[in-house]
Amino acid sequence: MATMYVCSNCWNSSLLKLWKCSNCQEFGTFVKQAPKLASNKQKKTTTEQIIWAWEVLDAKNLEELKLEEEFYPLEDKELLRVMQNGISVWGIYLLAGNPGAWKSTLMAQITSYMTKNLKVAYFSWEEHEAQVYHRFKRLGLKSCDIYHTGNIEDIFATIDAKWYEFVVIDSIQTAYTVTCEGSAGKSAQVTAVAEMLTQYFKTKKITAFIIGHYTKGGDVAWPKYLEHLVDASLQLDWDKYQMYKFLRASKNRFSQNDSVGIFEMTEKWLQAVTDMKERVLKSFTKRAWNVLGVGIDEGRPCLVNIEVLITKSAYKFPQRNVIGYDKDRVDLIVAILQKYLGISFEEKDIFLNIPWEQSFKKDNGLDLAVAAALYSAATWKIFDEQVFFGEITLMGKIRKPTFANRRMQECEGFEQTTNMDNKNDITDFFKGKTQELSNMFQQPKKQYSKSIENENEDYELEID
Repeated sequence: MATMYVCSNCWNSSLLKLWKCSNCQEFGTFVKQAPKLASNKQKKTTTEQIIWAWEVLDAKNLEELKLEEEFYPLEDKELLRVMQNGISVWGIYLLAGNPGAWKSTLMAQITSYMTKNLKVAYFSWEEHEAQVYHRFKRLGLKSCDIYHTGNIEDIFATIDAKWYEFVVIDSIQTAYTVTCEGSAGKSAQVTAVAEMLTQYFKTKKITAFIIGHYTKGGDVAWPKYLEHLVDASLQLDWDKYQMYKFLRASKNRFSQNDSVGIFEMTEKWLQAVTDMKERVLKSFTKRAWNVLGVGIDEGRPCLVNIEVLITKSAYKFPQRNVIGYDKDRVDLIVAILQKYLGISFEEKDIFLNIPWEQSFKKDNGLDLAVAAALYSAATWKIFDEQVFFGEITLMGKIRKPTFANRRMQECEGFEQTTNMDNKNDITDFFKGKTQELSNMFQQPKKQYSKSIENENEDYELEID
C-alpha cells in the first residue's frame, strides 16, 4: 500500500504531500501516514478473542454522579461577570487575543488571586522567567513558581514532582512534544499538544489556563479543534483607541457565555470598569438631537447615547452617515417615520453617531431609541421619557426586544422609561410625549426680532 499524506487540520488525504490543503485552505498541514500492513504469518483473531481482550466498563447513573461543582472565588467584579461562578476546579480555560492585548497581564492578575490558596506554576516559552517575574513585580502582585520551557514532557514531569494545583501554559503555539513531527506552532503540534494537555489535566484534576494567539482574521490561531477541547474559551479585545479592553466568553461549560467584562488600562494593570453607566450619563446632555437607549453587547446591557444631526443636503443624493449602528436599519426607521408620522427627510443629510466606540449593529432593540432621536432632531422637540428601547416593525408597531428584562434592570434609577405594554403603535407613542424646547433655545431669536422692530420704529420716527 502506498504512503498517504493526511492534513492534520481537516484529515484530508492525498498521495502527494501538498503545501496547501484543498479542503481547509491551510498551509503546511500535511504529514506522512504510513499504515502498517498485516503480515500473513499473523494468526487471525476471532470475535470472541477480541471481546475478551477489551475492558468491559461499568455504567453509572445520574444519582451516583451527584457531585457538587466547586469554584475558586474571584475578587475582580468584571472577571466574575464573565465567569459568573468563578474559576471551576479541574476546569481548562483558553485565553486568546491579539498581540499587545495584555493577555499576560490579565493572566498575571488571575494567577495572583490563585496563589493565596493554591500551589501555582507558570510555564512560559515565549518569555524568559526573568521577564515574567519582573512583570509580577511591576504590577505589585504575588509571584508564583515560574519555568522557562515549552516541552510538554518536561512540564508533565515537573507537575508530577511538585504537585501543582493551578497551571498556566504560555502559550499553546510555542509548546511542543517530541512524539509529533514538525516545529512548534504547526497545526499537527498544536493539535497533539492540546490533546495531551487536556487528557493530563483532566486525569490529574488540575485547573489550567492556556494562552492562545489570534490570526489576522481575528480567530483563535490554528485548528478550531482546540476550542472544542477546552471547557471555556475567553477572548480579550480592545476598542479603536485601545483605551478599554473587553473580555468575552465564546464558550463556557460551567455557566452562561452571554456577558462582557470591561477593563481599563492603567499605569500598572487592567482595572475593572464598574461605572460605565455613570460615565455615559456624565457626558450626556438632554437635547433635541440626543437620546438615551439600552443596547445589548454579548448579553450585557449597556446604556447608549445616540446623537443625530439633520441638515439640508447640498448633494443630489442625501447622505446617510451612521457610526455604531446598522445603516440599513436606519434607512428602514426613516421610511417608517415618513410613512406613519408624515415627517419628510427628503433632501436632508442624516448623521447618526454612538459615542464611546460602541457598536450595536446587530441589536434591533435600539430601534425605538434611534426613531426617537430622529423624530426629536427633525421636529426640534424633546421627550419626557429618559431611556428608550424596543423593536419597530414595518407596520409601525413597537414590540419587546430580546433581553427586555435585562434592559429594564439597566434603567434602574431613572424616573421615566419606556413601557412597551401600553405603547404598541408608533403613532400613539410619539403623540403627546414631546414638549417644545426650553426658552433657552428660543429666547435669542425673540430678542433679535424685537431689536429689529425697535430699530424700524426709531427710523420711522426720525423720518416723520
